Amino acid sequence: MAVHYHKSPDACVACTTCTAYCPVAAHTQNYQGPKLTAPAGERFRLLGEPDDSSLSYCSNCKICDMSCPYNVPISVINMMARADYCAKNPPPLRDWLVAHGELLANLTSILPNFLRNWVMNSGFVRSILDFMGIAKEMPLPNFVAKTFKQAYKNKLKSNKADAVAAADINKTLVYFPGCYVNIYEPQTGFDVVEVLKQAGYHVIVPDNFCCCGLPLVANGYMRAAKHNAVKNSAELDKWRNEGIPVLTSCPSCGLMLKREYGELFPDIAGTEHNAKNIYDVCEFIGSLIESGCWKGSFRTDAPISAIYHTPCHSRVQGCGKPGLQLALNLPNVSAIDADAGCCGMSGSYGFKKDKYSIAMNIGSSLFQTIDASGAQCVITECGICQLQIRHGISKKKEKRVMHPITLLKERLIF
Repeated sequence: MAVHYHKSPDACVACTTCTAYCPVAAHTQNYQGPKLTAPAGERFRLLGEPDDSSLSYCSNCKICDMSCPYNVPISVINMMARADYCAKNPPPLRDWLVAHGELLANLTSILPNFLRNWVMNSGFVRSILDFMGIAKEMPLPNFVAKTFKQAYKNKLKSNKADAVAAADINKTLVYFPGCYVNIYEPQTGFDVVEVLKQAGYHVIVPDNFCCCGLPLVANGYMRAAKHNAVKNSAELDKWRNEGIPVLTSCPSCGLMLKREYGELFPDIAGTEHNAKNIYDVCEFIGSLIESGCWKGSFRTDAPISAIYHTPCHSRVQGCGKPGLQLALNLPNVSAIDADAGCCGMSGSYGFKKDKYSIAMNIGSSLFQTIDASGAQCVITECGICQLQIRHGISKKKEKRVMHPITLLKERLIF
């Protein structure tokens, strides 16, 4: 299918800066690097040449986009080329499984939660998954009995005060939890809601929101990703028209909603306006604290030290490091920046058997930095980065790994 990019691949001058910064190319010879698979490869694809097999090794971390001095949409070219390839060559079942976490959660929800998690983590099933290409060494996140959206809806029904608070539109926010918080880490979602409540806001979590679609895009399921984009965009339009801000707690979700929808699906109307009404929750709360609008009280006992990891999809948005800045604004919290590069996980990438060792090698510098830091906890906004860090750091040095908002919530006096 013809692909129309905001910039032609011919904007690439073959400087190889992207390849020099690419973490995957640095750790495997199976990947030719973003310059060859994206702009150079696209020129050959437009001439009818087949795709290079190394395209599957791109992790979609987007470091190439950040490093390109000519703003060539390298990762978009790679993902669209992967979608074209997958349309002609159906991906293995392994890729379908890691791309459809939200659907899998819905399909297996008929089972008692303890049973489905026991089954998924049993040696027998992990051996089968390993045979299918899902690395048995990489821990799988556990499903929860009730999704965040289900649990939050039940909580609102039982709390009349929250229902009354919804009447003030100027103190109303919409929260996009994303599939990871919704089906694996609902506590992060409740921490976000509790912190916003302490700031005087009522939070709406719409039923119509679904997975942002990034796992689908990264595994070549572009048609399914577009279905999600259409659904989410309609919901975003609704709240933008009502003048109610939408907050995200995952940088990958924020990137998809604010920018990737417009780049990957330019025919979906209105996506160019998304960034005007979508905010990172750490950025939002941080601005309240820095402007003096925050009214909550913080604990001044029990000092705590933290080390912060910047997710790649946060860096590519150019919004600074709001999670780190938030931590630095908390009394009796000392926080340092790990500044040690990508964790290697890149969504579903590190789950794949043929990519697992690459992901771990990419993240090794980060793991070593965290182990050597002496910090009591690790903070990062991305749930999948948290999973990878828990897996990669030394088990002999106990460190909690959490979202910056969770750290904030634990420092509040209620």
